Amino acid sequence: MAGDGEDIRVQLRVYGHLVWYLDEDDSRKVNLSAGVDAGDLMRISGVPTAEVSAIMINGRRAGTEVTLRDGDCVEFIPVLSGG
Repeated sequence: MAGDGEDIRVQLRVYGHLVWYLDEDDSRKVNLSAGVDAGDLMRISGVPTAEVSAIMINGRRAGTEVTLRDGDCVEFIPVLSGG
């Protein structure tokens, strides 16, 4: 995590069982240091990487290494199973 003293604010949304990791809240604003990437946000929020099948940033699929910017909307999509 490379923080340079500036702060950013992102909207985090989770779906399905991932709400358990956000105290049953499916959406929240998160203040972060500049330079934080999507993987850092996952760790900070307590969402296990093994439980996430996709990350969306501003409606587009993204990887964990994508650096977040102020105002981004980040969505963690859960792993789905069934039959």
